Amino acid sequence: MKTTINHLLLLAVFLVSGAIIAQNESKSNYKLGMGVGSSISGNSHGTVYDISAHLYNGKNLISIGACVQKRKESLRGGRIDFMRFVTGKEHFSDKGTKYIDGYSKTQLYFFSHIQYLHQSCLSFGSIKREEALKESDNDIQTDFSKIKLSTIDASWGFGLNFKLTEQLVWANYIGFGAYYHINYDKLMCTNKISPMLVIGTAIKLKYIN
Repeated sequence: MKTTINHLLLLAVFLVSGAIIAQNESKSNYKLGMGVGSSISGNSHGTVYDISAHLYNGKNLISIGACVQKRKESLRGGRIDFMRFVTGKEHFSDKGTKYIDGYSKTQLYFFSHIQYLHQSCLSFGSIKREEALKESDNDIQTDFSKIKLSTIDASWGFGLNFKLTEQLVWANYIGFGAYYHINYDKLMCTNKISPMLVIGTAIKLKYIN
């Protein structure tokens, strides 16, 4: 039952995001698209899935999405992404798509993103690391599997889109940033705020005709 409710909440967030973006689409040369992806970083929460709606104008892509933590398979927060394409830029007109740099099967881009996860569990790897670091401390017994943290993180980096079709792309990216555990537990060995590495992949429908 809990999983079903979370799925419905996720769908609601996606539909509301898409509706808001669709209202603005008619006022600009941006086109509406969507995507699903996954990422992992050093924020101690492990793999996070995301489903998003975005605006794309051939040079820039702005997206808003919902985040699902792999460990619990439940909705845990959201993220906002911005991409600026360096190669493979496109121009949309009534006559169709024009390739500014000539047709290419790849698109190089720079990105920035901010993500918030609410009351999320530690990943299994993070739990094992905390337990290993606490082995020498016999006076304090902590069940790290019950710790839940609200975390905000931001990162910047670059990625590469591989075109599967005219509209469908496979995106891969890597970046550097930092995380901040808002309700940090002082019994943890992990830092409250720290730099991190993030890697991710996604399938994106760049635009819907």
